[in-house]
Amino acid sequence: MRILLAAILATVPAAAAMARESINCVGQNQAYLAHVTEPLEDTTRSYAQGAVRILILSAPEPACCGTAVAVLMPDPLDGARICRLLITDDEQGWGGMTFGPGAASDDPASGLRVPMTATVWEGEGFHKEPVTVFVDQATGRVHIR
Repeated sequence: MRILLAAILATVPAAAAMARESINCVGQNQAYLAHVTEPLEDTTRSYAQGAVRILILSAPEPACCGTAVAVLMPDPLDGARICRLLITDDEQGWGGMTFGPGAASDDPASGLRVPMTATVWEGEGFHKEPVTVFVDQATGRVHIR
């Protein structure tokens, strides 16, 4: 079984791209509500007086890299709630994601910055990498770097 899993994982492209713009959650398999990872206390956070919520999502496939990040926030045009999805450039996701280390910061000039740690698949195995989720409520732009 381990050999089979290793063979499957070896065919998955590296998911290391971190400077990624978000995409609309609508129509994305990774954005299903059932993929919100539990316990919710560990995988969801609210910011900006509750206006912004970040959720860690974990889809069952692909087995190595089904983790994505969803950002719920008000639409800067009409205030309706929108959802933005952060995944890797190959659209598979990360091996895992956690909040921290460190505290989030919210600067009116540059927006919300939330530190996270991504588990990244690099062809031969996983490694942890610090990343930052950037949320600009004024423009609706969300990206990860």
